[in-house]
Amino acid sequence: MSRTDCPYVDCREAKVTANAAVCPGCKRWLNRCGKCRTPNRSFANYCRSCGKGLPVLNEFWPASRGGAQRLSFSRQAAPVTLPDMKVEEIKVLRFSGRCRSLLAEDGYLFVVSDSGIIQVVDLNRIETEPYTFNVGGKIFAEPAVHAGTLYVGFLEDDTRDRGVVAAYTLGDITGSQPGVKLRWSLDLEGRPVQGLLPFGDRLYLNIGFKNARREIQYIENIGKENPSKPLTVDDGERISTLAANPPTGKVFFLSQKDSRLFVNIFDHSQGPHPEMESSQINGAPADFLEHIPAAVMGAKLFAVFGEQKHLCRIDTHSSSFDIKICAGVRNFALSGMSRQVIVNTTGIFSTIGNLQEDLIRGEGIVSGPVITRENMVVVGMRDGKIRFYRADNLAVQLDYQAFDADRKVLALATFKDMIAAGSQVGEARLLRIGPAGARAG
Repeated sequence: MSRTDCPYVDCREAKVTANAAVCPGCKRWLNRCGKCRTPNRSFANYCRSCGKGLPVLNEFWPASRGGAQRLSFSRQAAPVTLPDMKVEEIKVLRFSGRCRSLLAEDGYLFVVSDSGIIQVVDLNRIETEPYTFNVGGKIFAEPAVHAGTLYVGFLEDDTRDRGVVAAYTLGDITGSQPGVKLRWSLDLEGRPVQGLLPFGDRLYLNIGFKNARREIQYIENIGKENPSKPLTVDDGERISTLAANPPTGKVFFLSQKDSRLFVNIFDHSQGPHPEMESSQINGAPADFLEHIPAAVMGAKLFAVFGEQKHLCRIDTHSSSFDIKICAGVRNFALSGMSRQVIVNTTGIFSTIGNLQEDLIRGEGIVSGPVITRENMVVVGMRDGKIRFYRADNLAVQLDYQAFDADRKVLALATFKDMIAAGSQVGEARLLRIGPAGARAG
């Protein structure tokens, strides 16, 4: 039987309307059960009424091309679009170190410093103080949120040859006295952790070594108190970041050995503990760029290759090279199989099929792009500005001075009508966008 009361124990709201995303009493985020529509708290894994597992969104940190597919595409549409738009600052957060990442998930914002400090902000109650904790080491990789858990890789001590990966349970962050619980931590062979991808009950890792060697490792049983020890599955000459396609249950990465390119696949649709399957890709350009994350949509894998920095598409189903899309790519975002937004050394442009739109100047872009459900594109600039583009016409744009001109915008995240931005000098700002002429508060 469906329940209609607020799931937060310190709230007495007896009836929450069927489609409400936020409790009208305590103003906290509601996680709806897909079966019985009972409202559940943020980061819950099972419905409190029918017991069905709640859906895993796989959409964390979209602006840094995180999430399972690495698309940099937020499925939440911005409430307005250009040119009739206004931006207003609503909160400032300060911390030591550079802003490494911003993750927006389940109504909360995670502000991650490379010094190891993490602040957690309730985006539906921004007037409350953020919960702050320290993982105890330097963070080099983008953390990840999955099934009510925050996964963080860090370097505990510069003198050690081992990195650390830790899992923090997030259930208590929604209480009247917020907190996180360290569920487990593991020492790793290699340092630092360069990438994390939780999928199912596995955590996949990109691991670096002092001699520039890289490995793909994975940890089993991550939802339990005692996960397995990390297992190395690949140590090629070049190894890409990991990406996954949740509808098919497949996890992908590229590797290169003796100038041969391979696509490597873990097929979780065949069971919870899949073995890796590798296939050689013929006809692809040489030397994919490891530092630009690969992305996946359906059976198509997107990656950047060679000195010319060609964005290319690979068909993982037939293990064949598909198409060169364009050259000079520094970063990209995908909102469809044939729709890409590209940042190069001089600006930004989009491609639709085989057609390329005119380049819009933007030499100072240093973070993004992120697409907000096809109506807007957001980037961070070298001079402290956030720039908003209209997705269907990049010539229509708006600049907002988020930081001083000597501070780069290193990280971005989006949630509903909010944009978060982080700088290299221990500061993040939360902004609200709304229609021009209206109050954004």
